[in-house]
Amino acid sequence: MKKDKKIILLIFTLFCLLFITNLQAQNPNYNINGLKLPRLSTNDRDQIQTTNNPYAKGQLIYNTDIDCIEFWNGVNWQTLSPNNTTVSTPDSTTASNGLTEVGNDIQLGGNLSAATTINKNGKALTFSGAGTMEVSGSGETRITSSGNTTISSAGTKTISGTGKTIISTPLQFSNGTPGDGKILISDANGNASWQEPGSAFKSFYEINYQLNNVEGDWVNDFNTLIPIDNYTLIITGFKFIFNSADTGTNEHLLKSPVDKGSPVTNVYAFKSGGTWHISADFYDVAPWSGRNGSWQINCLAAKNTMVIPIGTISVQFNGTNSKAAGSNPIP
Repeated sequence: MKKDKKIILLIFTLFCLLFITNLQAQNPNYNINGLKLPRLSTNDRDQIQTTNNPYAKGQLIYNTDIDCIEFWNGVNWQTLSPNNTTVSTPDSTTASNGLTEVGNDIQLGGNLSAATTINKNGKALTFSGAGTMEVSGSGETRITSSGNTTISSAGTKTISGTGKTIISTPLQFSNGTPGDGKILISDANGNASWQEPGSAFKSFYEINYQLNNVEGDWVNDFNTLIPIDNYTLIITGFKFIFNSADTGTNEHLLKSPVDKGSPVTNVYAFKSGGTWHISADFYDVAPWSGRNGSWQINCLAAKNTMVIPIGTISVQFNGTNSKAAGSNPIP
C-alpha cells in the first residue's frame, strides 16, 4: 500500500513539473509559482462524465464551493482536507426520514419516511436553549416512561390540539406553593396555581334575610342586589313572624274580621333589572290585628358556573294527584 502511494505521488509530481514547463514554454511572460487546477463549483464538477469512464479516475479539480482540492477515485469524489486527510464525499446525496438537504449540508428537519426509534441506550437526551420546542400534528403524541416525566422551563410550554390530553399516571403539579388542602385554580388567562380555599373559590352562599315591619304580611319587591349574571338565588325556607303586640290569640290571619282563612303562601325569587328580587305574601289574607309583621327568608346563592340550566319540564296530571316524571332530567 505504501509503495502504491509513493508511485502515485511520484506520478503527480512529474505531472506538475511537465505542466509548469509546458505552460512557461507557451507563455514566457506568464508568472506562476504553482499548479493551477481547474476551478469548478460542485454543480459544474457533477457535470463531468465519470460514470463508466475509466479515464476519469485520478482527475483533480479545485472545488470553489468548499475551497478544497478534490479527485475522482473511480467511485466518488474525494476531498483533500487541510490536514492532508481525505474525507469521502458521495457522488450523490439523498436526505430523508426527518433530514433535509440544503446545498452541501444535511440539516435536521423534514418528513419522516419510516417509523423511527431513538434508543438512548442509557444516555441522556437533552433539548436546551431559549427557542420554542413544539410537538404538533393530528396523530397521537405519547410520552411513556417507567420513571418520572418532568417538564420544566423558564419559558412557556404549550399543549394544543383538537384531541384529548390523557394522563394515565399520578400527576404532580409543583408550580407555585403546593400544600395540603390547597386547590388548583385558574385565573382569567388560564394560568393555574395552588391556592388556599377562600371566598373566591366557594360556590354556594347561605343567606338568611330578616325583613322587618313589612306592610301587614306583604313584601311586594325586595331587591337583594345579587347579580343574575353570576348567581342563581334559591329560597330554601321561610317563616312569617307576627308583631310582638299580637302575642297569643291574635297570632292568626283573617280574610275579614269575622272569617278565619286558610292562608296560601306565595314566596318566590324573580329577576328584575339585572339582580334577584324576592316577593312574599299570604294570598288574600292579612294579620288579624292589622299590625305589620316580619318575614324570615332563608336562601342559597349558587354560582352560575356550578348550575346547569335544564329548562321547564311540563307534566300533565290529568286531574290526578300523583304522577312521575317522564325521565330523569339530570344527565
